[in-house]
Amino acid sequence: MKKFIAISVLIFATACHHNFNQREDDSGSKIKSCNGLVSMQYPYYPAKAQALRVEGVVTVSYTVGFDGHPRNVRIISAVPNGFFEGETLRSVERWCLPPNLETQKKVITFRLNGGSFVDESQRSAL
Repeated sequence: MKKFIAISVLIFATACHHNFNQREDDSGSKIKSCNGLVSMQYPYYPAKAQALRVEGVVTVSYTVGFDGHPRNVRIISAVPNGFFEGETLRSVERWCLPPNLETQKKVITFRLNGGSFVDESQRSAL
């Protein structure tokens, strides 16, 4: 009987567990809390763009919530259109930055020989 109670408590406890250090992005993927860390993983180079040997530039805007994650992420422009927007949004939503309620802007460049990077000469608040 003691084993049954112990197993029941264990099952109940794991079923009720909720990780408060994670949230979900728009695609349902888990995003860990920043806990004061700063990190920016650059977007993956989309396979379609790589296969067609397309390079491009995406300008994105966002604010940073108190948890360090970008909020209200928007594509301002993408040249060429239709290649890099999805990867840019997925990547920026996972960044960890210092909280800042002012709208920020970043220009992300995609180059075949260099992957993607944030063009620091183009960054500014809107």
